[in-house]
Amino acid sequence: MKDELKLNRVGYWNGYYEKNNKYIWPQEIISKNKIENKDKIVQYLSKGSDAICWRGFAGCRICDTLLGTRCLSDGTWIWPQRLEHYIIEHNIVLPEEFINYMEESNWEPKSINIENIHINSDDTFWIKWCEEHRNLELAPKRNH
Repeated sequence: MKDELKLNRVGYWNGYYEKNNKYIWPQEIISKNKIENKDKIVQYLSKGSDAICWRGFAGCRICDTLLGTRCLSDGTWIWPQRLEHYIIEHNIVLPEEFINYMEESNWEPKSINIENIHINSDDTFWIKWCEEHRNLELAPKRNH
């Protein structure tokens, strides 16, 4: 039997084909200000351990750049591969709780081995954070 690892989701977005818009669009959280510790955040996100693999690439919800095929983790949080793209290219902000965790970890994600672990990704925190930061005036208006 595999051990279960419960991870908090962060950085997941609405999609054009989603019926349940429980998440936000990244356009809703673009900052006009300089992001503090941006380089450290980007490094942290890029160094997460593989947690889940998908069968296709995700695309940036802003510029359509192909991103990753996996989710990465530090053993507490789980995020889409190349989430740092949104910070580098679009200056989006992430939850303070997640940034504080990175800093408390000295900007070095804990390495995890998922071989004998069942991943349970919980989006309760992320949904609540999305609700608190929702700005539909900034969401895309396209219909597909």
